[in-house]
Amino acid sequence: MATSAQQKADPRGVGLIDIGSNSVRLVVVDAARRAPVVKFNEKAMCALGRGLRETGRLGDAEMAATLTALTRYFGLARSMGVAELDVFATEAVRAATNGPTFVAEIERRFGVRVDVLTGSEEARFSALGVVSEFPHADGVVGDLGGASLELAAIEPVRPGVVQVAQGQVGAAISYPFGPLRMAGLKGSRKALGASLQAQIEASFPVDRVRGRTFYAVGGAWRAFAKLAMARLDHPLHIVDGYRLPGDLAVQLATLASRRNQLAASDLEHVSKRRQEGLPAAALVLAAVLRALQPNAVVFSAAGLREGRLFAKLRAAERARDPLLVAAKWYGGRESRFGAVGERLVDWTAALFADETAGERRLREAACHLSDVAWSTHPDYRDAYALDRVLHLPLPGVSHPDRAFLALAIYLRYRGNPCALAARTVRALAGESAATRAIQLGQALQLAYRLSGATAHLIACSRLEVAPGRIRLVLPDDGSLPLGEAVERRLATLAKTLAIDDFAVERDPNAGAGQPTRLRAT
Repeated sequence: MATSAQQKADPRGVGLIDIGSNSVRLVVVDAARRAPVVKFNEKAMCALGRGLRETGRLGDAEMAATLTALTRYFGLARSMGVAELDVFATEAVRAATNGPTFVAEIERRFGVRVDVLTGSEEARFSALGVVSEFPHADGVVGDLGGASLELAAIEPVRPGVVQVAQGQVGAAISYPFGPLRMAGLKGSRKALGASLQAQIEASFPVDRVRGRTFYAVGGAWRAFAKLAMARLDHPLHIVDGYRLPGDLAVQLATLASRRNQLAASDLEHVSKRRQEGLPAAALVLAAVLRALQPNAVVFSAAGLREGRLFAKLRAAERARDPLLVAAKWYGGRESRFGAVGERLVDWTAALFADETAGERRLREAACHLSDVAWSTHPDYRDAYALDRVLHLPLPGVSHPDRAFLALAIYLRYRGNPCALAARTVRALAGESAATRAIQLGQALQLAYRLSGATAHLIACSRLEVAPGRIRLVLPDDGSLPLGEAVERRLATLAKTLAIDDFAVERDPNAGAGQPTRLRAT
């Protein structure tokens, strides 16, 4: 079992062991690639950073708990046949006077090398993790661990190009502000928050980043996001990609820092262990937001560990869109007669001639995901598709993006856009996006009915769209029979588009011929 973080991806998987200040975690992914698939993820709450402020040392009980967890994790990694294992430690081990001794014991006992990250390295890898998830991120990444806070600026080179994607980060600073380290601090919340804010304003280039997005990383802030969702009755309980306006985030963080002002319903989705550190985590968040004054807060499930993986990739691999990589992976795995996503992207393009780059990206993803429910019972395919796509672990999407994709695939399976579940998703997507999703879903429904989910039959037909007019163009050699079901789907699509002039035409130059093999990408 290799331990170098620089080795090439192996089909047996890549593992990471993160020895953090609050938890120790093993994550195994399928490969060191763009948008890797998580095969295993487990954490143990060992609280290595507990007592660090008072003693400057790692506690005996906490070290013993960590070694117990590591014994399990290394055993699991061996049983899984993990080919590459990246083991690293953060603030608690870095700052403790007995940290080097503890690292030496881990290395001796398990025969591995432990990479103890510096504060700036930790900030940099967290920023890389956010960019691996959100390629066009622009603002500041904040990663709150048990014993430290890392802030890193993501500096745009020009619109659409982010400097960190080339392996560079702007200002990257680590602060000793973690819930475990702050436990027992004396003084009022107001004074403590003001002190944290002043320290950030004095050391971080706040003037350069004010008004941009703040990307929140770490389990403590994920717990806060769950509280915010409950408080605001948000319909989708997925932290990744959840967005709050900056001023509202400050208000909620201030509220959450006062435990006695929270109702039981606010904490319904927050674990008991996380509830203990939530007031301190919210206090830090409020101080950070007051210092940076972001226009919005976006919560990212990707951070330090994902950044470690992203840093290994070649520039060409980094440049790939993680959403499209993931959508193609799921689509390829679920396809019946070979992947058809690329053909569908071309086939549906005529309907969306005025789409933006972001809208095209979502349409492409929907095309790749459009057959994920075919093996489900036909009476439940629409509901299954809606739920499956809405909750897929797709990177690089906001909650409205998720709603668009789910609604499009729901309609592809003949879902009713006026059903209760669909109305909730439509509201999350927004009126304009929901309209496009319904149109796309019905176009995909037509394409699948016409072609039987085969790429070569999609390729020999096309849609032609003009103001007030739509044509389904087929070959005239009899290679693609029409069928009454296809005509019904075309009529439904035309009605949705408010087009009365629709028909099927034949093209002598559009013969189906033999099935064509798509070139793998």
